[in-house]
Amino acid sequence: LVAAEAAALAADHKITRGDRVAILAANSPDWVVAYFALVSMGAVVCLYNGWWTPDEIRHATQLTTPKLILGDEKRLARVPSGLTVTKVDMIAERDRLQREVGQHALPEVEIDEDDACSIFFTSGTTGRSKGAVVSHRGLVGFVEVQMLNGALKFMTQAARNQAVGEPPPVRPTTKPRVLMTSPLFHVSGLSGSTLINMNVGGTLVFREGKFDPEECFALVEKERITAWTL
Repeated sequence: LVAAEAAALAADHKITRGDRVAILAANSPDWVVAYFALVSMGAVVCLYNGWWTPDEIRHATQLTTPKLILGDEKRLARVPSGLTVTKVDMIAERDRLQREVGQHALPEVEIDEDDACSIFFTSGTTGRSKGAVVSHRGLVGFVEVQMLNGALKFMTQAARNQAVGEPPPVRPTTKPRVLMTSPLFHVSGLSGSTLINMNVGGTLVFREGKFDPEECFALVEKERITAWTL
């Protein structure tokens, strides 16, 4: 799916290394596929807040000048007129991408570790949101540090248990299944949850619509969820 999406972006919209492309959509597998497709091409992904108003979308677009905005119908409708940027409904592209799975290889692009990878946006609590640029090295380093922290905590607990004559902590026997409730445009949703859990072979479970505690508890039972994102 990632390879098919990258091929479509290159062929239909001439996206190449260094181009900025925004994602403005609710959490979904399509969001994740679009993100990895863009990253694999060397494009810079602008992570738009899915709750932004038209004025906030205008500000971010003028600030980052993306070549394209990928999104879903509901949020693309909020993009104000007058902006010289192409809008693409990535959900509508889903059937096409499914048909083209296996027909394309991942892009062969030389990407430097310090090339820009993503632009996160600050909360804007003291004014307009600002764009914070993250490099490929930064994202890879984040994943490596979190994995190291996990290993260190396990070894520290094992040493403490041994010192008091208790058995070592139990290693997980199954891969994590994580209910994704954090927004993917946020560092906790993208870096802290998606990248980490994909790195360990975990399963991400997405739900549609607003946060509903009862529905989430039902999903925990149905999908055998082992963790939530917060």
